[in-house]
Amino acid sequence: MPPPKTEQIQYIFATDAKRTDIYGVDIEICHVGAKDMRTQIIDKTVVVSSIEGNVQIVLADGSSRPLQKGEILQPGAKLNIADDAKLVLAPYDDSPAAATPDAPAHDAPAPGQPQAPDAGTAASPDIAALQKSILQGVDPTQNFEASAAGGAPAAGGGGGIGGVAGASGNGGFVTIDRIGDATIAAAGFDTTYQTEPVVDTQQVVEPLLVNELTDQGEQLVVAEDGVLNGNLLDNTVNTDGPSAASVLLFSWGGNANVAVGTSVTIDGIGTLVVNGDGSFTFTPAPNYDGAVPPVVYTVTDGTDTVQSTLELTITPVNDLADQGENVVVTEDAAVSGNLLDNTVDNDGPQAATVTGFSWGGVANTILGTPVTLAGVGTLLVNADGSYQFTSATNYDGPVPAVSYTVTDGTDSVQSILTITITPVDEPVELAGLQLEGGELTLNEASLAGGSNPNAAAVTQSGTFTFSAADGVQSLTLGGVALVTNGQAVTAFPQTITSPLGNQLIVTGINYNPVTGTGSVNYSYTLGGSETHTQPANDNSLSESFSVVLVDTDGDNTSGSLDVVILDDVPSVTLTTNSEGLGSVSVDESLVSLGGAGTDGVASATLSAANVQAQFNPAFGADGAGSIGYSLALTGSNVVSGLYAVDPAAANGQGAA
Repeated sequence: MPPPKTEQIQYIFATDAKRTDIYGVDIEICHVGAKDMRTQIIDKTVVVSSIEGNVQIVLADGSSRPLQKGEILQPGAKLNIADDAKLVLAPYDDSPAAATPDAPAHDAPAPGQPQAPDAGTAASPDIAALQKSILQGVDPTQNFEASAAGGAPAAGGGGGIGGVAGASGNGGFVTIDRIGDATIAAAGFDTTYQTEPVVDTQQVVEPLLVNELTDQGEQLVVAEDGVLNGNLLDNTVNTDGPSAASVLLFSWGGNANVAVGTSVTIDGIGTLVVNGDGSFTFTPAPNYDGAVPPVVYTVTDGTDTVQSTLELTITPVNDLADQGENVVVTEDAAVSGNLLDNTVDNDGPQAATVTGFSWGGVANTILGTPVTLAGVGTLLVNADGSYQFTSATNYDGPVPAVSYTVTDGTDSVQSILTITITPVDEPVELAGLQLEGGELTLNEASLAGGSNPNAAAVTQSGTFTFSAADGVQSLTLGGVALVTNGQAVTAFPQTITSPLGNQLIVTGINYNPVTGTGSVNYSYTLGGSETHTQPANDNSLSESFSVVLVDTDGDNTSGSLDVVILDDVPSVTLTTNSEGLGSVSVDESLVSLGGAGTDGVASATLSAANVQAQFNPAFGADGAGSIGYSLALTGSNVVSGLYAVDPAAANGQGAA
């Protein structure tokens, strides 16, 4: 920036007492480098020569107004100067000139200000006449004589000024000579002049000094229970100091003018250390997150000093924490625990409690009241954190997370309870197929040609059950699929023809795919008599139908539905009211009975019809067969034996 431009003007103030005063130094103040308006204190009396830009003078009541050119500023005056403003101040000297013996001394007027007459003293008539002449455009050097020419002319004489009687045209006036040889335009003269060199010593006035040291202060944030390190000089500007900026002292709370390097503690708030190089450390008191008093500190650069402020803010931290819970429960079992087992509560005014929970979208969950999710299980949560979960029967799938809220009276935090059900390899079971002697028993005697015909008895019904907790994959009976991929057949009856030609009919299935349980209803109809091979199944025979159950994870079991068919065995009973065969006597002396034959054996003949008439034979469902009789002879010298009786023979005689 070029040096301030200065113009010196020397003028001579002459009175009739030959008094001379010399003035002539103007000072230009250029204000640069500030971002906003700065304050300047005036330390000596000056007059405002020129103003460019915004310059305000601060009044006694604290308000301000624009500074005007020509104003006289006294020491202590306060100015607010914009960063682009220019202000030229000239020294102001109001001391009187040395008095001469023949003329009274007068105070020199301030530049640009008219001089008022002394109180009680009227203005000189000559001066008044001179001023009036100038105002009328009359050249006073032509109509007035120098004061050295003598006194005023007599009254009524010529040379009066403006027709004023008694006025002297040549006595008591002032001549102002500019070294610059300028002419007052008001008198009708050309204002051009030739500059003359200055011959008098100039009065040098030191320019006003500006404090170039600034500090914008600090606004910093630290988390609760954290530690803040920083430097107070980060926002310091020092352009002209003889040394680097440093911190002289600081004040905090009730601790005033603390020397740097000293640790200061405010109970319940924290501890602060400020060093001369501006570095500082602030440690909040444990669990404190309230207001912190401002730190006022003084910065110096060896010449200037400024005060600034460090503002500290503590952001609160939620000291309540809960890590959540993860529990595992076995299928078909229950698990209990406490949601607060992993809760950390450092500074709460009360012990941590559970204030609420949500689970699986269930609305209006209430602490202390069990909540059930169909097919999943039942959950109970209490305010003290205790809980119990019971899984649904045979359920081993996912369990919705339990979200719960914990509070310590100040802070609140949400956490999660995760429940995992470990599956158990459930057995697959068939029931109602292990009956001793078969599940159904039918008798051929009930057939139409049987020994005891009964149409209702030739069809028998039964039921067996099945269970696969992991889910039924398939169920077959006699090779016929009743459940496939977990889906039961819906069309009934399902007819299964046995190897013997009889019918096993499935009349219905009751199946719950959620529990994996069900039952099968069936019936068996005997179509006719069966061949019973001696001796293996002479009395009965069986038909078996295989049952196979497989669950979803591949476990399986099998059984057999057995049907027992009883043989309709022939039987013989005595004829009702039968009198018996009577006795037969053989007497060898009686030739009429044949006597003793050539073989020497006596013989007798007994009619087969008479024997058969004594019995009521029943051949049964198997049809007619043969009948055998056994006779026992009694007497002396009698030999008994079994004889075959052939009913078809004429005499019924058979071989012994």
